[in-house]
Amino acid sequence: MFLGSLQPRKGLHILIRAMAQMKIDATLVVYGSGDEEYTRFLKEQAADLSIGDRVRFQGYDENAAFKLHYADVLVLPSIQYESFGMVILEAMLRRKPVVCSDYGGMKEVVQDGVTGIVTPAGHPKSIADALDKILGNKEQAHKMGEAGYHRLLEKFDIAQTVRAYKAL
Repeated sequence: MFLGSLQPRKGLHILIRAMAQMKIDATLVVYGSGDEEYTRFLKEQAADLSIGDRVRFQGYDENAAFKLHYADVLVLPSIQYESFGMVILEAMLRRKPVVCSDYGGMKEVVQDGVTGIVTPAGHPKSIADALDKILGNKEQAHKMGEAGYHRLLEKFDIAQTVRAYKAL
């Protein structure tokens, strides 16, 4: 699942290219809205890569974060201007592994190989390999999801965050 605004900086075009390179047959569910021209490009790209039937654009949905419950993995392939990625915490709350790029603060939230996989920004083959690894091993995916949940409680709990802020 991808959850975010449909803008080039979010790297969804990189993820679609990655989907075409995967060994495992998977479906990408996309929640979000944004630039209409970019969205049209993404749909054309998926069709051109012969994976249009495996990429489902759901548009904006205010309850999309809750739908993470049904996802196997959250993917954030951002290539610019990504400071943190709050949706990562939403995935961790729902015990889902995360594949993200090493751009911005996301690499500080996702522990590579523990709570998910961090890939080089703009590199579709690395994303494809990461998704094949997670989707090909349900036990490992479950362990990553559980580790993410425990990291959320340990590092990003609101009460702990308030205490740390007050201590400054």
